[in-house]
Amino acid sequence: GEGIQPGGIQDAGIYLHAEEGYLGILGSQSAVRNNAGTGIYLEATNSDPNPAMQRPVGLYTELESCEVSYNGLDGMTFYADSGAVGSAYVLDGTGNNSRKLFSSHGFATDPPFGQGVVDRSLIHNNGDQGVDLTTTDNPWSLAGCRFTNTFFWNQPMEAYHASVGANSYLLSPLVHCTALANGDQANATVEIVAPNGSPVFRWDEQDPVSGQWYYPWTKIWNSVLVRSNPNNPDLGLGLQGLLLLDPGSAGAPITVYQSFDKVYVRGLRCLPSYGETIPLWYTSVSPPFVGPVTAATLLASDPSPFFLDSGSATFSNFDQTPDYLQPLHAPEVGVDYLGYPRPPLGQADKGAQTN
Repeated sequence: GEGIQPGGIQDAGIYLHAEEGYLGILGSQSAVRNNAGTGIYLEATNSDPNPAMQRPVGLYTELESCEVSYNGLDGMTFYADSGAVGSAYVLDGTGNNSRKLFSSHGFATDPPFGQGVVDRSLIHNNGDQGVDLTTTDNPWSLAGCRFTNTFFWNQPMEAYHASVGANSYLLSPLVHCTALANGDQANATVEIVAPNGSPVFRWDEQDPVSGQWYYPWTKIWNSVLVRSNPNNPDLGLGLQGLLLLDPGSAGAPITVYQSFDKVYVRGLRCLPSYGETIPLWYTSVSPPFVGPVTAATLLASDPSPFFLDSGSATFSNFDQTPDYLQPLHAPEVGVDYLGYPRPPLGQADKGAQTN
């Protein structure tokens, strides 16, 4: 631990440090709770790729149906300094654009690599942020983990916070999630800052065998965001300056692709509403939670009060979302938090779960 970036390593529930190689964390139906520091602290350093090493490099992360809660600092911390955290990739020897986040390209797929994922999980009642992602200005720094079908609640700071160094990569979308009662007067529900400019939020990759394109971009899609004070904006000031807004048109396919240094948002419940003119794909209406949403239920571990009530008079504002699968590879969002299939694209409900 000497010389490692401070901030929750001591007294962390899980601490993994990948350096000059590959490390992976796979978890299912697990709980990381009641630690004095960060719940899960993951970092990757000094892992510049070697073209001769045709094996994955980075700290690959895959958590499903896990709970990270009641920890003294962040729920999860991802820290990248000349390494890939959350994701792992293979270099095939053709230079910078050869990182393979998804398709095997003839390489071994054991151990697993690609963009990491936290799916159908609960991140709540932690002492700082729910999730904090940091990349330094050093080359090859990358934080890449998508969060899907996941609930975030009752963190005093952001549910999702990222600080992105110059020319480093943040490939960590937030899709079909529900985040409520996070933040305070100074901290929003979701914030991304790039203090030194020139961040990269997009990676495009084509499988040379199938021809399929993969888009592990940083996007905030089809999610329900409600700050602790519901009258305060859900997206932080840094993120507001990085947004790419796509108004689209009714019934038309998505054709506006993301700039490398912009964050794409669509299909959100947030305050205020951003970008879209298509009715029902966005809303600032108060979410019709099943409830009750009280101090007691926010301190508990049961997410069911935060499911959307399909019988509510206002649910019609939450029962449509734009097509997300074409430009974003996230196959797990074909089902919801409870594992039930979602309605067809365009008719899927917002957030992690509807009753």
